[in-house]
Amino acid sequence: MKYNTIVVLGKPGSGKGTQAKLLSEKIGFPVFSASGKLRELALSHPDIGKDILEDMNQGLLVPHWIVSYLWISELFNLGHGKGIIFDGAVRKFEEAQLFNEVMQYMKRMYTVVYLVISEEELYDRLNKRASIEKRFDDSEEVIKKRLTEYGENTRDSLAFFKEQGVLLEVDGEGSVEEIHENILLALA
Repeated sequence: MKYNTIVVLGKPGSGKGTQAKLLSEKIGFPVFSASGKLRELALSHPDIGKDILEDMNQGLLVPHWIVSYLWISELFNLGHGKGIIFDGAVRKFEEAQLFNEVMQYMKRMYTVVYLVISEEELYDRLNKRASIEKRFDDSEEVIKKRLTEYGENTRDSLAFFKEQGVLLEVDGEGSVEEIHENILLALA
């Protein structure tokens, strides 16, 4: 594989976590889950943690510098040249610019896989997930907020990655296996 860094992006409910996990199993790169790392940070630093969790539970993206701190720390601990998959990181424009700068400085080949999915399919998936997993951030009100927040903050990041020539848009609809195959074809 020519990339040692893969970012999987998509709207809430697009299946990016599932696809990052499947990709990890296929190519052996560990997965950095932004939401998982944010929850860990919130537990280990309760003072700022309550604000982080409050933002997440309201469907807001946390400040870009917090997420950037987490993925930069992960890269330093990973070791030079080792592969990694970022799930849900680098969503905001400032973070995307910093990510590109860090990748260039660290001489890491990266790509961004963006799962393209319709709003209708997203609502269907999120409602199903809410009934199965009972996630607070999958309530109807929070879903709307998350999609709005994501759209407003991620549009410029996607345009930036496209301008850099690293954005791979992949059809995010269909079975989990079909989407996984689409990702593998895009990365080939």
